[in-house]
Amino acid sequence: AAKLTRRFGLRGANGFDFVLAGRGDCLIPCLVEVNPRYTASMELVEWAYGVSVFDLHVRSSEGELPPFSLRDRIREGSFCGKGIVYAQADVVVPETAGWRERGRRDIPFPRERIGAGHPICTVLAQGDSRDECWRRLLAEAEAVRQEVEEGR
Repeated sequence: AAKLTRRFGLRGANGFDFVLAGRGDCLIPCLVEVNPRYTASMELVEWAYGVSVFDLHVRSSEGELPPFSLRDRIREGSFCGKGIVYAQADVVVPETAGWRERGRRDIPFPRERIGAGHPICTVLAQGDSRDECWRRLLAEAEAVRQEVEEGR
């Protein structure tokens, strides 16, 4: 990422999409695309580091680098995850008051109709380990599905 940033003269918030390819016991990142903009995953960076990526973006675009190392600032034992919940059947969204406080984003309107296979919302989760974070993401996704299926 650092080499590509320098090579293309990127400034501010940028995203590098990649897939991990297995080679024996080694995982190698294979670049898919470079996004010279704020990306959806930056929400997790803000949560994990307790910073405003947009503020850092504006400052760095003006030539001011953060006065700290993000590597040193990561919160110990904190894993953050984000997932998109898809409808398994046609549903009508129930009341969504309180969804944001429960770590849900991209929240649909109450009584909105969502077809099978389409996204309902985004869920966020945090855990002390990768596995705990994953379990919480799955539990939250299941909670969303149950709520909307009850409103069908």
